[in-house]
Amino acid sequence: MTRDPSAPLPPAEEKVGSLPLGTHFFDLAERYVYVAVATLLLLGAVATIGHALFIAIVQTWSGVGLLIPIFSLLNDLLLVLIITEVLRTVVGFIRKREPGVKVGDLTPFLVIGAISVTRRILAIGANVSLQETHHMASQGVNAGQTGSTAAVQATSEMHLNPEFFRQAMVELGVNGLLIVVITASLFLIRQGQVASHEEVQH
Repeated sequence: MTRDPSAPLPPAEEKVGSLPLGTHFFDLAERYVYVAVATLLLLGAVATIGHALFIAIVQTWSGVGLLIPIFSLLNDLLLVLIITEVLRTVVGFIRKREPGVKVGDLTPFLVIGAISVTRRILAIGANVSLQETHHMASQGVNAGQTGSTAAVQATSEMHLNPEFFRQAMVELGVNGLLIVVITASLFLIRQGQVASHEEVQH
């Protein structure tokens, strides 16, 4: 059945009913949820910084050298940067309260992805360095061994280390490609924002 265009529209009260009150309630609830999430993210970032410093100091004093504490501290600080980017995104949503998603809104998530990939690259580098250190240490131990024990251990290392190295190189290549894609995406988004700004000015 088709409605007559000349017929008057129903009153707004009949169409909306209690919708304004419900909308206001859910709007406040959504805002409080975002505020709670932002607070927890801030507390998580502060706790991660404290934990990272504590672990770095403990590892340094335990005599494991400086390589492991530095990699561990850097990895945790990059995690703090990820939390900070998410926090900034949440705070920006609380301030703007604009419906819809714009292309520029994807920038923080691309930055988070880039930091995550960087963390993984650093973790792979740290693992490779530790494997090298353990390999050199085991070679020093093998220098004092004789007979079949040294031969079996050397053979085991020959089968394990190349596979580990190959997997590490493949993962590094994939992560490097992701960095290139994310960088290109950020560049295109930036170029689009500049072009839009210039069109508005003209």
